[in-house]
Amino acid sequence: MKTHYIEFSDGSIVTGIEDLKAKFMTDNNDIVKIIENGDLELFFRNIADNIASMKEDGTDSQDIAETVAFILGIPIVISDTPSGIDKLPPSLLQETIACNEIERREISLKNLLLSDKKSLNLSEDQWNLEESITLKIEKEIKGNKSLFNINEIIIDIPADKILSFEQITFRKNKKNEAVIKILNGSVLFYGIIFDGVRLETGGNSKVSIENSNFSYVNTAICGKEKSCIELKNLSFDRVYEKTIIMSDDADISNLYDFIKTYPSLKHSLAESNTCGNKLLKEGIIDFATFIKYCKHVVMSGEYIINNTIEITGDNCFIEGDNLTIKSNVKQAFLIKNNSTFRCKNIIFKYIKEDIKKTQDKLEVLEDCHGENRKDPGFIHVKAGNLEMNNCKIIGANIALCLEEHSKADIKQCTIIKSIKNGINIKSSRVKILDSILEGNGQAGKNYSQITGENKSELEIRNSTISNSSDSDAIYFSESRGTIYKCYINNNNNGLYIREHSDVKVFNSELNSNRAEGIYIYSNSKSVIKKCNIINNKSNGCDIRDNSEVDIADSTINGNIRSIYIKSSRLQASDCTLNGNVKGIYIERNSCGDIQNCTIQNSKLNGIYIDSSKVKLSNCEIKDNGEKGEDIYQIYIGKKSRVELINNKVSDVSDKGQDIYSEFETSKLFLEDNTIGGNIVYGHKKDGCFITAATCLSLGKSDKCYELERLRNFRDTWLRKQKDGERLIREYYRVAPLIVNTINTRTDKDKIYKDIWDNYISLCLDLIEQEKFAEAKYLYIKLVDKYIGYGF
Repeated sequence: MKTHYIEFSDGSIVTGIEDLKAKFMTDNNDIVKIIENGDLELFFRNIADNIASMKEDGTDSQDIAETVAFILGIPIVISDTPSGIDKLPPSLLQETIACNEIERREISLKNLLLSDKKSLNLSEDQWNLEESITLKIEKEIKGNKSLFNINEIIIDIPADKILSFEQITFRKNKKNEAVIKILNGSVLFYGIIFDGVRLETGGNSKVSIENSNFSYVNTAICGKEKSCIELKNLSFDRVYEKTIIMSDDADISNLYDFIKTYPSLKHSLAESNTCGNKLLKEGIIDFATFIKYCKHVVMSGEYIINNTIEITGDNCFIEGDNLTIKSNVKQAFLIKNNSTFRCKNIIFKYIKEDIKKTQDKLEVLEDCHGENRKDPGFIHVKAGNLEMNNCKIIGANIALCLEEHSKADIKQCTIIKSIKNGINIKSSRVKILDSILEGNGQAGKNYSQITGENKSELEIRNSTISNSSDSDAIYFSESRGTIYKCYINNNNNGLYIREHSDVKVFNSELNSNRAEGIYIYSNSKSVIKKCNIINNKSNGCDIRDNSEVDIADSTINGNIRSIYIKSSRLQASDCTLNGNVKGIYIERNSCGDIQNCTIQNSKLNGIYIDSSKVKLSNCEIKDNGEKGEDIYQIYIGKKSRVELINNKVSDVSDKGQDIYSEFETSKLFLEDNTIGGNIVYGHKKDGCFITAATCLSLGKSDKCYELERLRNFRDTWLRKQKDGERLIREYYRVAPLIVNTINTRTDKDKIYKDIWDNYISLCLDLIEQEKFAEAKYLYIKLVDKYIGYGF
């Protein structure tokens, strides 16, 4: 079915006979052209074709007459017979409206909008368009109070083309609001009424809206992507949600003038990064307002915060481009109630007062590792989330504080010169990657660079924690942690792990810390693998109070003690301990299992064991004990149980004192060892072995006159003789064996009585008579007589 309109040279459209008459009366030049072109003939031929088609369909004459009148724009004579209008083809007539003589036509709107005509002048009519259409060519569309009932119009014209609408009402066609989407190109709206119609701009489109009204919509204008909108002389009526929504990259070209007219919209427009930055630079909003409302801020420059910015129940992302944020308050940002704060490429500075002045004002503080500390963080997260990337925090009171099950991801950040903690974590989970913490904890040793407590979980990777000689690098209390490929140097303690904490340390270096490299205390656990623990001013690893530690594939060099264990458990394997002042010290009911380790060049004992249980297997212990004769490769004190299996024990200085073992309360088990020197069995340092055992069997005390007199003889006369030291060492070596053997016999009391009567009492008489040489030979005779009991 052909359409029934005539288009004139000025772009105007005529669809009825009355309009045609009026046009002829005003523009006679067009009449000749229309006749020459055959348009007028075609116009009436279309009417004839429609009449013929209805006749073929059996439409009665009355209906045909009414239909022709409708087409020609002649008032319809109402008759009692049914109307034939409903039988018109849908492409010609969409519907009739029961409001006097006003009708709406779809055929003209759809076809005209999609036609190649660049200029359309529409009459004061209603047009119906139910389906979505896409306009792809430039066009100028002028209405005369025309009404377009639409669902969706999409405009996607070339970037250098223009499409304009003037004096038109767009009204939604159905219950839900309609939409005009602009994907590209330049679009002008002038004198438009948007009735239940939302306008969306996108792509790189440029849109101008002037002298227009929006009503009965949830949102009037949505600026998306990189579109740019100019808004002049608008009114908004019954907009139910946000009047204007702008994405981060969308812009309003005349924003300042628009906000002067509509100041109430500044907060909603601040949610856009582009618009918010403009409002901030013009002083229309402050920094805190911008951060509060904008979801993603990209900005540069320098800004000062005078009050805490609170982020509650929402997300905020600040991305810097040479951006510095300074704060006069300790707590610049408070993130809570499951909010997420993201920041990237920003320098944060606390500028309230000079750090030195702040330190001078600090009073004596209680242990801040407990509940007394209430200081807020510069960025304080309370039951929220934090993501930091490539940021720096300088000189804060506490740089970051997380509590109440918060979460944080910190990547490529630098935190320096905090007065108290660099990062304070309570009951939260934190990951730190590729970051630097330096010089935090300037208020003193109670403040660590990183503190994790109250069942927190920390993961620290590829990071450096250094240069806080008065404060610990990382402090754990009742928490779990993993430290991987970190460099921890020049702090007080490198790691301080206490109160049921569980920390794993891999591939890290703890170097030149003022106290311990790693201090593990109070029922804590730790696994240390492939680490270098070197040149710390106290112990490499200090393990105390029912703690358990597994050290493997690690180097522990240049410390005071390489490893110190007190009332704890140690498992060490494949480690090298070199050049420490003391090697491994195990005491106070500790347990140790040491395998495949090398312990060498300690200035004092290589291994010192007291009141503990230790198994030492497949190890090499050598060249320890350069400080004197009473130092050994392995020293076993009282109440110990020691197994030595397949070890190599040697001393390049050949002092002949590789192993010392206290004989009365300790047990030493040997299997397949290579021992270069002697094993010395001894009593406690001031003991006399055989004489002590004899006196004790006779009911005398360890401090009795007889024993004290014999010890004085040993120390003041015998030790000064040419062979005195050799005799004393030999006595210490064999006497424990003699006593052990005597103690296994049923007649031990009779033997000790014989020793007293025939040797010790006589020696004492000779000493009292100052016949020291005779006393010496009598004692040698005693040892020679009973030495057989020990072999």
